[in-house]
Amino acid sequence: MLNKIKCIFADEGIDQTGVISAESFEIINPHLLPAGMRINSCIVFLVPYKTKDKNTDSFGVADFARSMDYHAFFHELYLRIIPKLNDAFCGEYFFGFCDHSPINEKLAAARAGLGI
Repeated sequence: MLNKIKCIFADEGIDQTGVISAESFEIINPHLLPAGMRINSCIVFLVPYKTKDKNTDSFGVADFARSMDYHAFFHELYLRIIPKLNDAFCGEYFFGFCDHSPINEKLAAARAGLGI
């Protein structure tokens, strides 16, 4: 299962991915989930904000402010990746969140081995 997930994310250039079970996280914003939805596990992944383009102008704009708005980035990513996950894992349901999530994202990343 994890290898399938890692391959799907690798196709998007994302190489830091982990999965944690429901026992590893706490639902802190249940209103963000569809009514009655039970979460069995969570896919956690890292996406660096730093772009590969070198800043050569003299405008003094920070590198992090030059990249695409990450909310738009994740929206587009989820439009591509969720159908692939649904195809790979028939009968399972996938939802994508960024910043405003039903779980504590930082803690989930740490417990998936991707953070502190």
